[in-house]
Amino acid sequence: GAFLGDGRLKWEVNRRFDVDVRAGWLFTDGRDGGRGSFGLGASYLVNRNLMLGIGYNIVGFREDDLDPKGYNARGFQIGLQYKFDEDLFQWLTP
Repeated sequence: GAFLGDGRLKWEVNRRFDVDVRAGWLFTDGRDGGRGSFGLGASYLVNRNLMLGIGYNIVGFREDDLDPKGYNARGFQIGLQYKFDEDLFQWLTP
């Protein structure tokens, strides 16, 4: 069997800018014992609802079954988050 655990520690530098450290470990029953990932990232709040992030995993691994989006893969990652809330749809109410 296999188990994947990963996490991220995030620090708010100021209202618009965050930095983070991320790490993960794939535990396996095989001889290798497991594989790890480690990386750094930064996020910028473009406006009230839009956040842009970039990260780089210095060490990483691919595991398509347990990590299909490749969060633990070695290399660059780019992320875009948009927050939808009821204020966004105010124009629909009469």
